[in-house]
Amino acid sequence: MKIDIILSLIAGSAAVIGVIASLSLVKQKFEAERDFLSLLTNDAALPRLRELRKQIPPDGVTSPAELKQLITSLDQLTAGLSERHRQLIREGLWQPSVRGRARYAAKWMNKAGVASGPLLIATP
Repeated sequence: MKIDIILSLIAGSAAVIGVIASLSLVKQKFEAERDFLSLLTNDAALPRLRELRKQIPPDGVTSPAELKQLITSLDQLTAGLSERHRQLIREGLWQPSVRGRARYAAKWMNKAGVASGPLLIATP
């Protein structure tokens, strides 16, 4: 009987630690995104983002090469973040899915106010 109580306490403690770790990651991600948006909307970055936006057709259809160029440019802007925040943003920028990368890049272009709408990937 006592062993059941001890095991339940251990399991409960592990669950609480997991929740705390998860909340901590969510908070870090929120802070990273807030700081990145601040970088994107500063006077130094906006002209570059506007130039990149002009290279994307109005319908938002872009080639994988153009998307890579956009993501590389966004990635370069992460240099102004702390190492942890940079890592969190880069995980989204360089995620395995091409569609996911396009959505993430569009999110940042939209939040920075230089684009509206999705980026669509042209497929052969």
